[in-house]
Amino acid sequence: MTTGGEFDYDHIPPGYYDRVMTEGPAIQRAWHRQKFSRVRELLALPPGGRLLDVGCGPGSFLGGFDLDHEGTAAELVGIDIAAEQVEYANQRYGHAQRRFLSLGPDDEWPFPAAHFDAITIIEVVEHLHPEQIRSIADRCGRVLKPGGSIVITTPNYASHWPVLEWLIARASAVSYHEQHITRFNRFTVRRRLAAIMGDRFRVVQATTMHFVAPFLAPLSSRVSDSTASALTPRQWWWPFGALIIAKIRFEG
Repeated sequence: MTTGGEFDYDHIPPGYYDRVMTEGPAIQRAWHRQKFSRVRELLALPPGGRLLDVGCGPGSFLGGFDLDHEGTAAELVGIDIAAEQVEYANQRYGHAQRRFLSLGPDDEWPFPAAHFDAITIIEVVEHLHPEQIRSIADRCGRVLKPGGSIVITTPNYASHWPVLEWLIARASAVSYHEQHITRFNRFTVRRRLAAIMGDRFRVVQATTMHFVAPFLAPLSSRVSDSTASALTPRQWWWPFGALIIAKIRFEG
């Protein structure tokens, strides 16, 4: 998503990633659908909880929350530096309980201390330098309740991801090669995140996903999704999935 690295994210058309998720090739649709499902599962947001999505882009993740039933989230907020993506998100997914804000990389986050129960940072940290990741972690520490969770996803460079990155650059309008500047892998992600984010944060779980499931989607979306569902974070220890998913506890 769009975050504030050196790549000019204004060149990405508003809503591009949202349309990929709903109208793109079967593999890309499955990738985002299954990723968001896994993040929601690992997040375990309590009924009436407050969630902040950092680097929300066009709002696709928060847009997937059903806010019309009792016991759903009390507040969903997405933030991003790309004003046009945020405008798209508000137009498509805006709701009394769901809003999106455009904030510059040096802007203060306009939220009270200890306001959110959880924070998601979905395919964002790879777009940032370590000092930028640390700045985001410090801001998360101010607005997150003690004991709250952060769920991070990022490509696993100890997998087949570099091949996928090359294929995406050749086949689509967006290249990740020049966007991804901090690269993680499953074998070092716990240590690196702990070193970057500081001792107030503890990585409680780090696993991988997207080893085979999304790539079954051209054959059958049902088989693809059931495969992804069967390989939950609690069971799937295989370190070579294309995407790392990590849960981090804020110790306060």
